[in-house]
Amino acid sequence: GDRYFGDDLGATDNVNYIYRGYISKSSGLADGFGSLSYSDNSSYVGTFKNGLQEGQGTYYYYDGSEYVGQFVAGKLEGQG
Repeated sequence: GDRYFGDDLGATDNVNYIYRGYISKSSGLADGFGSLSYSDNSSYVGTFKNGLQEGQGTYYYYDGSEYVGQFVAGKLEGQG
């Protein structure tokens, strides 16, 4: 296939993250189902496209609250 299951480490906005899930062989970006865990204790579980949250997912905030709903290009979409 054109994807593999793997891990990726990185940082964004001074927050470190660990991604575990499907990665596109051609782009090297998150593509399909996966999870992101951030060093500020927030996390996301759901689908990705082009390295960004896309489609159905759940974002868990560091304070314990959560958003369940749609994401488009890494951003919350709608009311959830």
